[in-house]
Amino acid sequence: MADQVEAQLKEDRTRIAAEETKKAKQAAATDLDQKTREVADLQEVLKSREEKLAEAQKAQAELIVKQRELDDAKRELELTVQKRVQEGSTPPASKPGKKPRTNRSSR
Repeated sequence: MADQVEAQLKEDRTRIAAEETKKAKQAAATDLDQKTREVADLQEVLKSREEKLAEAQKAQAELIVKQRELDDAKRELELTVQKRVQEGSTPPASKPGKKPRTNRSSR
C-alpha cells in the first residue's frame, strides 16, 4: 500500500507541476500580450506627437520666413522714408547754365 501511495504522490506531483507550468506559460503569454499592446499604443502616441511636432516646426519655420520678409519690408520702408527726408531737406541742385528763377510778375 505504501508503494501505491508513493506512486500516486509521484503522479500527482508530476500532474501538478505540469499544470503550474501551463498556468505560468499562460500568465507569461497574457503579460506579453498586454505589454505588446501597451508598446503599440505608446508607438501610436509617439507617432501622433511626432506629427504634431513636425506641423509645429513647419508653422514655426513659415512664421520665421514671414517675420524676415516683414523685417526686410520694414527696412526698405525706413530707407525710402529716410531718402525722402534727406531729399526734402537739401535744396535742389542748380543745373549749370541756368539762372535761378525770379518772380517777373512784379514789373
